[in-house]
Amino acid sequence: MKKVIKIKGYIFIIMVIITICTVGCFIWQTGVFFIELVSDPVSLSSDVKVEAENEKEVLNLDEIQFFTCQVGLFKEKDNADKLVAYLEQKGQKAQIIQDKLAIVVVGFCFSKNDAEELGSKLKQDGIDNVVKNMSYSASCYKVGGNEKEIITNLLKIANLILTDKDYQEIINNLPGGTDFFLKDNVPDGFEKLSGALEGQLSVCEENQTDKVVGNSDLLLLYIEYSKLIHN
Repeated sequence: MKKVIKIKGYIFIIMVIITICTVGCFIWQTGVFFIELVSDPVSLSSDVKVEAENEKEVLNLDEIQFFTCQVGLFKEKDNADKLVAYLEQKGQKAQIIQDKLAIVVVGFCFSKNDAEELGSKLKQDGIDNVVKNMSYSASCYKVGGNEKEIITNLLKIANLILTDKDYQEIINNLPGGTDFFLKDNVPDGFEKLSGALEGQLSVCEENQTDKVVGNSDLLLLYIEYSKLIHN
């Protein structure tokens, strides 16, 4: 009788062990399936990102060198804004070149002589200034997406103007003529750059010049260009 009870006990223990193993195996398989289910979208997302990265075009932009008249240097941008407003009342279009300090400048000139001539005129109007040689280093800008072509053209043309290229070379790089600047075609964030470009090319066409003339509007073009490249 005791032997029968003992055998039944062993059988019960064995059945419990088998049941535990079966349940454990089921839980493990379920876990593996869940991990694969969760990881698949991540893998797919990574593949999409890699593919999108590969579709980007690297745009090589030349270094920009120019001369300008520095009329103020401030720690607080509010003070720089006040000076810009004051100069506007005196008929001067100043801009703030934001760095660690807010630098207020007037004019964009390709030669030091032109900048010194501008500086002399400013001093005659009671505006103290110092001629500065400034530069924006050569850049590699990645462009992708559906608007890749128009962004590439906007930045290329802006760089040609700001590096003092021949007017004819700029026109040769302008796709579609003036229709290129239609507002409906301009990507978000590039409206100001497009407007500044259109204004500069209009000045060139009116004056029939071989070179783009350095002026306050050219300085505005530089500001908008440098913001986009920096971002």
